[in-house]
Amino acid sequence: ALGCGGGGSGGGSDRSVPISASAPGQTDPNGLPVTSTNANEDGSTAEDSLAESSSGPLLPPTTIAPLPFVYQTEELAATREVFDDFGELTIDPALINEAGENKSTILKIPDANLPWSAYWYPKREDQLFNGNSSPTFKLDDYLRKFGIEKSVQAWEQSNYSPGAAEWEGLCDAWAVASVLTREPKQKVRVLGVDFTPSDLKAIAIKYFEGYPSKIYGRRYQGSASTDGQIQDLRPEAFHKLVEVVIGIQKKPIVIDEDPGPEIWSKPIFRMSFSYTRDPDYSNAILVKAFPWMIRQRASVSDDPTSINKDLAAPQYEYRLFYEPGTNPLKILGGEWIGPSINFHPDMVFLPSATTNVKQSNTGVQKNNEEIRKLLVKVNMLAE
Repeated sequence: ALGCGGGGSGGGSDRSVPISASAPGQTDPNGLPVTSTNANEDGSTAEDSLAESSSGPLLPPTTIAPLPFVYQTEELAATREVFDDFGELTIDPALINEAGENKSTILKIPDANLPWSAYWYPKREDQLFNGNSSPTFKLDDYLRKFGIEKSVQAWEQSNYSPGAAEWEGLCDAWAVASVLTREPKQKVRVLGVDFTPSDLKAIAIKYFEGYPSKIYGRRYQGSASTDGQIQDLRPEAFHKLVEVVIGIQKKPIVIDEDPGPEIWSKPIFRMSFSYTRDPDYSNAILVKAFPWMIRQRASVSDDPTSINKDLAAPQYEYRLFYEPGTNPLKILGGEWIGPSINFHPDMVFLPSATTNVKQSNTGVQKNNEEIRKLLVKVNMLAE
């Protein structure tokens, strides 16, 4: 597993709320509190999109200022991969807030497809296998109905790592599972085995552990080979991914929200963008991005996912340079600014297929088809 952040008490900390990222009482363009767990939908059903504002005044030509930064080789390659797959980034100038304006662009997936929250099962803890009520014991009991020898729980016990780092766990697998499956909300009995919602979530997490997502961006290792790449994933690449995947395809994305060496995975299902002119550069705009993410839970819970309890809502800030005289504005480059220099998405994962054969647990891997059928039976996956 790539890992996931967590506090010493079992995952209570949350890196999506940097202390310096916003002032007390700050809100996004829709009046929603930034970094608050109590943000709710604003009641609006209208969605702004770049396509809906295709007209606007052509900005006056000016001299292109040199980009005040240098792209490292891997940063440039990562940005190019996004643009090759999704197209170049352009911004409609009609979306820019002029004096006195407070408009925003909202992109989101259908409410019915909201990712679900769950415990992230740190490697140093034993909830996955401890006792006859553990998820892996129940999974073994279920598989035994098909004449399959018990092995899932034993693998977890033998690979238990009480000395693992506090941030190591399964939040990468949780984030993928949460966007590819439906949330279980009721206890179910299948072939005489009783599964709680948290049991089924744990089984889905183990099924999707090792899932080969398409990855954009480079993992920052904090070593000589990556020093200088703290800006990766560059904001123009991230913006384009959000615009296409969330805005057009109506699918969530999974991010590593920490640009440092650790991996902190979360699914983003909604984004609000606010654009203003940059007072320091004649050919740049400033962007404030307000993502809505589902956070991992600090303990095992059968409660259904709730925006009131499970939302993480940080703020990202970045500058985008454009080619003067273009309409829409052709983006030439970008940089994270302010607190976002040290707090922005490092990588973006795009899960797609709902079948996985790369599981770490050999008992799960050998029997992944029967486990997938179980997820179908409980309505977490389609046939």
